Amino acid sequence: MFKSKPLPQPTFEEKDKYTLSNRILTYRFIKSYLDYHLSKNDCLTEKLFGDKVGYTIRDIVDLVEQFGTPSSTPTKTKIYATILNIANTGQILIASKVRKGFFNFIDEETKIMSLITEKLIDTALSKHFVIMYKSILCVKGKIETVDFNEHFDGDVKMLLKKDDVKGDRDTLFNIQFQCFISLATFNNMIGYTHTDAHGGNFLYQENKEEGYYHYSFGGKSFYLKSCRYNICLYDFGEVIQSIHNFKIYEAMLRIIAEEKVLREIIDNEINLTRQLEYYTKNLKNPLFKILFFEEILRLMKEHSPKGMIVDVLPDGAVPLNATPFIISNHKAIGGSRGGSRSLVKYKSTGEHVHIVYNNKKLKRCVYTKAKGRGKYCKINKIYILLSKLKLVNE
Repeated sequence: MFKSKPLPQPTFEEKDKYTLSNRILTYRFIKSYLDYHLSKNDCLTEKLFGDKVGYTIRDIVDLVEQFGTPSSTPTKTKIYATILNIANTGQILIASKVRKGFFNFIDEETKIMSLITEKLIDTALSKHFVIMYKSILCVKGKIETVDFNEHFDGDVKMLLKKDDVKGDRDTLFNIQFQCFISLATFNNMIGYTHTDAHGGNFLYQENKEEGYYHYSFGGKSFYLKSCRYNICLYDFGEVIQSIHNFKIYEAMLRIIAEEKVLREIIDNEINLTRQLEYYTKNLKNPLFKILFFEEILRLMKEHSPKGMIVDVLPDGAVPLNATPFIISNHKAIGGSRGGSRSLVKYKSTGEHVHIVYNNKKLKRCVYTKAKGRGKYCKINKIYILLSKLKLVNE
């Protein structure tokens, strides 16, 4: 079968290697190189690196050293620091994820990684995921899947141990919000919910860009100030389809619960856990996964360092990304999903009620649907059934 020759290797300054545009150029080059030199059913063979045993595929890729501990799941996943040897040019550091296979086909995790890379990264719609360059499936003897992935500087669990990070409130808020953004994007754009969202499954790259990134959520824009680290979601071995909407709540709160630094700075300061638990119990509707992030966005805007999350760029500022990063392409709350349903219309009954919402006493108008008997209050542009709210005397 004819194979296209690899693309030219891109060149850029070392400090710019983690900008999204250069990550995409690197991805396209490495993918073309691996597609040309490896077959989809290549297998690893042992190779000595000094006095340590690693693996190779015909000296094109060298799996030099395992890092971390193998997973306890049936797949026995192992991660290796890997050298991609480019003929007559040099070497590129990547990572390899090796896991046991059970059947003679590509597994769900590889399919998800491929979908993320092609749909979100290569199209510049998100920067918050790890890129997969290629996957191979060895079926000779033991069945084994090897995914060749982008290299990262470490994980959030390691990052939060750095003194200059755990003492920096601005950076901690930014890291936390990037974790939330990646989970919400995965949920809304890919259609799955991550159920293993601990600090070890959020990886980071050092970021040298300064300015604001443009995001779009449900057709509404906001801007996030850049920080020293770009956070990306990884490890999709434990996911469920996002029809199980309420699991996104558990995923987002797990990263707070398990990482002490985030819990002490963020949860103690804005009591995010308690507020979201209340929100989860009182907004059980089909648009939950969109509503949930809208509430997180509101809370983070309200409590984050001044100027970190803004709706309008400062005078003279230009977004770092020409194409907005998409968290959800659903229309704004109250509109149709995918254009299949018409707008729901509400009308005022002329009544007023007093309620408690997020520990605040509010006076709100009462509404009904144009063709319905239920009564609603409008809070943060969302119509909520009156029966789901706590009423108080005036």
